[in-house]
Amino acid sequence: MSIFSEEKYQYSVSALEDSVVCTVNLDFIKDLFLRNGEFAMVLLTKISMINDKIINQTLDIRQKNLVGRVAYVLLYFTNEIYKSRVFDLPVSRKEIADYIGMSTANVIRTLSDFKKEGIIRVFGKTIEVADLEKLEIISKRG
Repeated sequence: MSIFSEEKYQYSVSALEDSVVCTVNLDFIKDLFLRNGEFAMVLLTKISMINDKIINQTLDIRQKNLVGRVAYVLLYFTNEIYKSRVFDLPVSRKEIADYIGMSTANVIRTLSDFKKEGIIRVFGKTIEVADLEKLEIISKRG
């Protein structure tokens, strides 16, 4: 059961990499909300910011064409998740396709095109963004 909405969760989440998770009893959180308004405001503000980010990312992706969407995902891993131009892709091509609303074949083809154009280098699951500027242009124009 979630704190303020439906009795059943509408979605699930999973970690991209091994993670440590801390669980807190829901009744404890509800009690803190009732006793500590400042805690409630801080937590609700954080939740609101995360929701805004998710909504903005979804809208941004949906307004792009295929190559722009794939570029966006690669930039997200480069700039937000790993903060590195070289990283092990933590998801499959199918999972990328599902996330951006495209077919797996189109994602594979686009990654192959990026590789041919020298924008990325691929070594198994490892991706190197070779031309960050070009990838950013594709994402913005997409």
